[in-house]
Amino acid sequence: MSIPSPMSSDGGVSRFLPAAPLGHAGLAADFGVQDLVLVDPAVLKDLEDQLDGRAVAQRFVSDYKDMWEQRFRRLAAAVAVQDWPTAMDAVISLKISSSMVGAQRLAWLAESLEKLIRREDYTTGNALLADIAEHGGQTIRELRFIYLEAAE
Repeated sequence: MSIPSPMSSDGGVSRFLPAAPLGHAGLAADFGVQDLVLVDPAVLKDLEDQLDGRAVAQRFVSDYKDMWEQRFRRLAAAVAVQDWPTAMDAVISLKISSSMVGAQRLAWLAESLEKLIRREDYTTGNALLADIAEHGGQTIRELRFIYLEAAE
């Protein structure tokens, strides 16, 4: 199965993911995710302090950015085929790494998906993947703008 890029401009994710239930505009709003910032600059500052410098922290954030698409594809594929161990590994990786770079919305959504996977609720989990793709793309753009490009 070919899994489209979550970053594609043609909405490739929607071709892979099942349609949301009729009348449902996405699950993220149900989880209150809009109240969270995309990226918390204070967490990035803490990361710099923990890693003894901005250069190392920027490399970590850059690696996070570069791995986003691969992480999402792995997670989406595992949820699609209901591969519990791989889905759990992928969602926990996304949750922890997102928390480390201050990606509050994405970490929250990953935690919400983790709960769904633990209950083996793959139908709702598949629907939540569209929101994870959307907020993931926004998070990557925000990290580039406020942290990676700002340093250049």
